[in-house]
Amino acid sequence: MIPEGIGSSLVVSPKNTVSAWWVWLCWGALTLLTGGLVLWLGISIPYWDEWDAIVPFITGERAVSWATLWAPHNEHRIAIPRLILLGLDSLTGHEFRSGMIVSLLLLSATSAMLLGTVRKVRGHWNWTDAFFPCMLLNWGHAANLVMSFQVQLVMAGCLGCAAAALVCGRDRPSAPRLAMLALVLAVWPLCSAAGIVCGLAIVPYFAACLFYCRDANQPLSRASLVIAALALVVIPVECLVTYVPRASIHPPAGDVGNLLRHIALEFGMAFGPVVRVVGFPLAAASLGLSGIAVWWLWRGRTPTGAAGAGPTESPGARQTDNAILNRRAEAPRASHPLPRIGLALVIAAHLGLAAAIAWGRSGMGERAVLAARYVTLICPLLVAIYLAAVRFGSTPGHRFVTASLCLAHLALYPANLIASWSIVYPRKIEAAVLSREINLGVPLPDLVRRHSGVFYPSDAVFEHQLHKLHDARIGIFANIKLAPQTADTREAHTSPKR
Repeated sequence: MIPEGIGSSLVVSPKNTVSAWWVWLCWGALTLLTGGLVLWLGISIPYWDEWDAIVPFITGERAVSWATLWAPHNEHRIAIPRLILLGLDSLTGHEFRSGMIVSLLLLSATSAMLLGTVRKVRGHWNWTDAFFPCMLLNWGHAANLVMSFQVQLVMAGCLGCAAAALVCGRDRPSAPRLAMLALVLAVWPLCSAAGIVCGLAIVPYFAACLFYCRDANQPLSRASLVIAALALVVIPVECLVTYVPRASIHPPAGDVGNLLRHIALEFGMAFGPVVRVVGFPLAAASLGLSGIAVWWLWRGRTPTGAAGAGPTESPGARQTDNAILNRRAEAPRASHPLPRIGLALVIAAHLGLAAAIAWGRSGMGERAVLAARYVTLICPLLVAIYLAAVRFGSTPGHRFVTASLCLAHLALYPANLIASWSIVYPRKIEAAVLSREINLGVPLPDLVRRHSGVFYPSDAVFEHQLHKLHDARIGIFANIKLAPQTADTREAHTSPKR
């Protein structure tokens, strides 16, 4: 998903070498640290949505068919995540933590992809590029990382980051890059309803490609035009087909003042669940940085050393340090509108997504609006802001924005760790207690009564699915002691039918 080679040749210097070591050290260390926490705090017992969305497929109660895969889960169509989780279950022998590992690998790979992208855009790495692993691999994503079912939201967040990287490339989008972007937007609605909001917001990029196709300097190829035209028709239709009306699921938003407050707070979720404590300062930071980025994109001036500016060297050519310095000293040039339009649409898409989440959950209260699982969905907003700053920002301005984003996530890491710990650690304790009680032979009705409302809100569904897991002889659930039969029950089962 890394955009093609763009701009000037890559710059190599001792300072840049140190920056490269720093950003990749952060990426590796945070991948290992977050992976260790996932293995430690992840539970091998289904949790919440998994009991009615995945377990019936595993036990055979629900057949795997297009109708069941396509069936909505709340407001989402999650056909692709369901297939992934069912495939992992089959490959791992019912290891309920397998989806957690996939989520971690997706976030780590997306972070590495963005590091590759920003190097191609700028020509070298900067210490602030550690922002990408610090944002995507911090423990603020714990609510999604320690629940396999949440691979759907992790996929949605990673697809948003990929969209930002794909539109921030050379001025002339190649056919493979347009095809990859179209694929991203097509897969997105099949992972989460977020893909509907963002897909409809970003698809005008293909219209812009068709509008600027006759650029005398960089005309689009015929294959690019065909891909853009198809995407412009297919993706909106897909979004409409996958839409599930919200009104039939959650209570409507009530007070307008509360709704506006919730929308403002949702903008800050990209900084992590700590927004529930810090509140409006983080929301103001997101909106302020979005405004600065949109101004740069509207102005359309590119520093010559950035992507799309200055002459491109031939493959065998080498540049001297003096040539690089002279090129950087040139005045900024007007940039092509396509990358600017693409990044602006990604920013608008995720601001709209934050507003849609707040609107859809406002009727359930602030805790539902600021649920920690939404952190991963809003992260692409800051990715697009960062890339806009690197490619289109003024010299002092882009340094301020990129450094602020990196330092903010470094500073907030402990707070996000503490905020997420209170969410996932009690779950770990409850799972350990449930496992111990199963091995001790506690009867099924007592298990349900003791853990009422912890693993699933409906005790009837929880008991039914535990019984099905027992009957299917899956893992520890095969050891569940069913309720002892009463005399009346035994007589009903043994008496001859009339």
